[in-house]
Amino acid sequence: MKRVKMTFIAITLFVAVSLLIYVRLAPDIIEHWHQDPETVKPTGRPNDYRLAGETSISLNAKQTKVSQYILDYAGKQERTELVANTEDGQLLTFVQRSKLIAYPDYITFKITPQENRSQVSVFSRSRFGYRDFGVNKLRVETWVDGIRRLATGS
Repeated sequence: MKRVKMTFIAITLFVAVSLLIYVRLAPDIIEHWHQDPETVKPTGRPNDYRLAGETSISLNAKQTKVSQYILDYAGKQERTELVANTEDGQLLTFVQRSKLIAYPDYITFKITPQENRSQVSVFSRSRFGYRDFGVNKLRVETWVDGIRRLATGS
């Protein structure tokens, strides 16, 4: 009986460690994540959050400046890296990993230039799991607030 229990514990630990390794080392399929927040189909799960269309934000800055504000803000975030960027800088995708287990969340911004303004849409979603306890919504709200502050100089 003791041997069965030890075997069960060993198998459980092996599976848990294997899953943790997979989460950290699984390759990114960038084209799956680097998609227009305005047109990409939502996951339908509670672990994503999107500002697009009527909920997108408007900034009093040209597209190139807004792109730089986003890059500057993202560069100050822990465990965050740019994984894709279009040549014109209008579509940027970042991955931000959770602190403990390094679960990846993908954040994509689309900057649409208008006359002396830019319209910004954003889509943040988890790669793994079903729930995120509001993490992606909070991230979008926090990032948008930080980017707005950079754009207004406050």
